Amino acid sequence: MSRETINTTNTTKTTKIAKFTLQNVIKVYHSDSVDVSALRGVTCEFYKGEISVIMGPSGCGKTTLLNQLGGIDIPTSGSIFLETNKDITRFTEKEFDEYRKFQVGYLFQTLNLIPHLSAFDNVLLPLKIQKRYTDEKKEEILKQFDRLNISNRLHHYPDQLSGGEQQRVALIRVAVKDPEVLLCDEPTGELDSENKEKILNLITDIHKEHPSMTIIIVTHDPDFKVIADRVFFLRDGKISYILADEKLEEFKTQESNQISSIGLKDSKNSISQKIKSEKIEELEELSYLINKRMKELKEE
Repeated sequence: MSRETINTTNTTKTTKIAKFTLQNVIKVYHSDSVDVSALRGVTCEFYKGEISVIMGPSGCGKTTLLNQLGGIDIPTSGSIFLETNKDITRFTEKEFDEYRKFQVGYLFQTLNLIPHLSAFDNVLLPLKIQKRYTDEKKEEILKQFDRLNISNRLHHYPDQLSGGEQQRVALIRVAVKDPEVLLCDEPTGELDSENKEKILNLITDIHKEHPSMTIIIVTHDPDFKVIADRVFFLRDGKISYILADEKLEEFKTQESNQISSIGLKDSKNSISQKIKSEKIEELEELSYLINKRMKELKEE
């Protein structure tokens, strides 16, 4: 993918304000035969106005963590503070409804498009629930359909759309809500490289138009590092490493230089550089874990 056309978010943020503060969040799923610990004491902050990317192997707890932030699920123990003063784990059902309706936009991996509604009406539904549908919003919706090359699919039903088209409709649906928090679970999982680039650009455009919006993305796709303010690596239900600030900017610079200096004929060299970069990341993650454990042992 040609990432030179992607609008990266390199704006300097002076004061970071926590949108979410997680304190020792544990999630255990109980069954008759076995208990599964999906999250094993996650403590971290997600900052207001940042794009955070959560990466890690399948089954490490990425989607579980996103569900806790979105009010879809409740931790077994621990706290999740919204802007430091509201613990969403203690919300009433009514508070959860209001939170999900007005503050959170959630792009589910399963997309959750309503089968008997057209693509346009699927996008329209959250706005009608919020009682915020206007001519201006209609124009915004049409613009987004056109931007993502699906303006000819406005009146098609979900089963008449490809997986990639459904993915784009679902992202438009959450984006036009103008939520305070945008949560995305594998937003490019069904897309080819051309349409993946459009989604990356749409997310960064949304962020530029709404700079106070907090965007948190769960993905396996390393290309999302290019638009991220911080990258969280999750392993075995715990945060194992955080790529941020100078290290993340260094990664972006390397990626940019690599794209500009390596042509299609040098694809083998490009792959080699990417593998090298991933190995360095693994070593930094291991170093982070060792230093963290040494600090814990010293404090015991």
